[in-house]
Amino acid sequence: MASLLLLIAVIFTVISPAAMAANDNATDFILRNCAATLYPQLCYKSLKPYAPAVNQSPLTLAVAAANVSLSKIKDASLQTVRLRRNSTGRVGAALRDCVESLRTAADLTKQSALEIQKLGPAAQAGGPSFAWEVSNAQTWMSAALTNEDTCIDGFDGVGVGGEGGGGDASAALKVFIGTVGRVKQYTSNALALLNALVVAATENSSDFIRRSCAVTLYSQLCYNSLKPYESTVRRSPLTLSIAAANVSLSKINNASLQAAELRRNSAGRVSAALRDCVELLGTAAELTKQSAAEIQKLGPAAQSGGPSFAWEASNAQTWMSAALTNEDTCIDGFSDAGRGYAAVLKAFLTKVRRVEQYTSNALALLNALVEVLTAISPTAVSATTNSTDFISRSCAVTLYPNLCYTSLKRYATTVKQSPLTVAVAAADVSLVKIKDAALQAVVLRRGSTGRASAALRDCVDLLRTAAHLTKQSVAETQKLVPAAQSGGSSFSWEASNAQTWMSAALTNEDTCIDGFHDFRGGAGSSVKRFLAKVERVEKYTSNALALLNALVDG
Repeated sequence: MASLLLLIAVIFTVISPAAMAANDNATDFILRNCAATLYPQLCYKSLKPYAPAVNQSPLTLAVAAANVSLSKIKDASLQTVRLRRNSTGRVGAALRDCVESLRTAADLTKQSALEIQKLGPAAQAGGPSFAWEVSNAQTWMSAALTNEDTCIDGFDGVGVGGEGGGGDASAALKVFIGTVGRVKQYTSNALALLNALVVAATENSSDFIRRSCAVTLYSQLCYNSLKPYESTVRRSPLTLSIAAANVSLSKINNASLQAAELRRNSAGRVSAALRDCVELLGTAAELTKQSAAEIQKLGPAAQSGGPSFAWEASNAQTWMSAALTNEDTCIDGFSDAGRGYAAVLKAFLTKVRRVEQYTSNALALLNALVEVLTAISPTAVSATTNSTDFISRSCAVTLYPNLCYTSLKRYATTVKQSPLTVAVAAADVSLVKIKDAALQAVVLRRGSTGRASAALRDCVDLLRTAAHLTKQSVAETQKLVPAAQSGGSSFSWEASNAQTWMSAALTNEDTCIDGFHDFRGGAGSSVKRFLAKVERVEKYTSNALALLNALVDG
């Protein structure tokens, strides 16, 4: 996780304040830069008071972080001196060594801060001067961190509650060891910001794009498609993610126009498949556009924290993922339409596969961005940690706990350890999956005949009804807490409705599958994939029903 944060978030750093977006303020700047550290929350809280002085300068920020660390080291050193006066033997010796180690760490940190201040002019001058200043600053800060670690190591094997071998540490000494451990975190953050400053001083936007694209499945395509935007991106992962979404959107629109043009000269099953592609790609374009709009909200939402960020992130990821599914469904529509395609149709399918690669890259960059922003969101980190544990425990009552957990984890901040909210989230997940399966049934039916066509027609009706029932169940579930508070028969009524409708949705999904019972073995590959999808949908709905039952019973 730390290496990914350093890889992705370091690039938020820029040398000149003028290079930042107009609406970017100093606290936003500190938030993003702190993502390069191992302790982003501590980093942000300790440096936020310096926002006006930092003025969006990574150089000044690195100096401020070094000075914060220096102050903490000096405080710990004074605490060591006081403790040593009342200690003897091995504990006294360990504290004496700590006094020396921490004083040396303070001197090294002070020297490093002085070298950091020289980096700006040295970077402009270039040549060996910059490399020399960088090496000194990094070496001294790293040595300070080592000295702090050495202080703590001095207590290994020492019975710090008394002489030699046994006993618990005194309360004061335990606090001291914890304090030095905290000092190490401040120094680690200062070193990370220094390293980030060096990267920013030596890395151009093109290098940033190439490094960011390393997280994608199609890294060379990613780099080639985004390099024209390097002057706009300005080493911002947020801007890069938006650019990738816009590239994908452009490619989807182009493929959709080609599908419409090809359909005019096509007939039969090929024409039906192209008609579906026009609809699917049009929807994919709209989903990608919506995702890009949500991505733009992620920066402010991460700073404010809470459910807003989780909501925006989930929307952006869900819509981009759905666009990718639509592109894949377009291609699947040709799997049973014969293989004697004209060259122009083969070229179209190749284009849609290429579009999938662009969208896959956009989704990968978005996922990386969300991971970074989650780490720096002021309230999301601790809330998410507790809520993910809650989701894991809640999912234990389901038949498919792993699927339950992976599908709901992204809603951790929104759920906020509420059984009601987790039940609603599970139902919403099921609803999305049902709608996706219903759309695929519509697409497959257009290219099917005989028994398969009849079974798919039934599935369309059954899945649409299942979606409606699930939506009704969600509405009833949301009334359960007020109903429970008011008491009386209202709660029983709402609970019974919610459970009945969710159970009926599950029955409809099962009935859809049963419609293929007599000829599933001889069905085409597309139908088999569809049935596998509906079986997966059943699992989501089963989980949603189990969480609803737990809510009602609990």
